[in-house]
Amino acid sequence: MPPHLEPLWEVFRTFARRYPGVTLDIFVTDRRVDPVADGIDMAMCVGDMGPVSTWTTKPSRGQR
Repeated sequence: MPPHLEPLWEVFRTFARRYPGVTLDIFVTDRRVDPVADGIDMAMCVGDMGPVSTWTTKPSRGQR
């Protein structure tokens, strides 16, 4: 895990203990991703995210 993400490691471990039925697949990339096209349910961006018009979201099951 990159050093700047190490503080989040305990958050991930706590989440995994609390929700053992959920699988976390964590990958780090320096390229811009399209969460919908790439099949990503949640993405975190550290740094410049570009203009808001380029952001993409995937509605959760609770949204209509």
